[in-house]
Amino acid sequence: MSDLEERFTSRCPRKLKSLPDHWCPLAVKRLKWMRSLGREPTIEEEETATPCAWAIQDQMSCYCWFVYEAKFLSESPRNDAEIAALLNLSVDTVKKTAETAIETLQSAKFVVEIKKELNGCQVIEDRLGVEDETIYCE
Repeated sequence: MSDLEERFTSRCPRKLKSLPDHWCPLAVKRLKWMRSLGREPTIEEEETATPCAWAIQDQMSCYCWFVYEAKFLSESPRNDAEIAALLNLSVDTVKKTAETAIETLQSAKFVVEIKKELNGCQVIEDRLGVEDETIYCE
């Protein structure tokens, strides 16, 4: 069993043993719920939502994040607008989340140690929206 399949089977609320080959009813239900809200759900609403937190807005992936990851994620990197559409979020939320992740990574102990070893060179790209994901030493 691959790492992806192992992560899938341990997280799938339907307890499927392999990736779905047809639409997941829990994911479809969650997406309908999100659309009916007409806005992004609050944290409290998310906690009481339908059970599948892995639902994505992609019919070709059976609305399942893990199918998307297995079949399409290795393709070219997605921009903020594509990620927002896929996850039913606003572009601002995606940008804020990315900024928070970058700040968290930059302050992480292992990154600080790498910076010391590289004599202060940039380890994580500060600018969002960069076309490629290569990490450059400035």
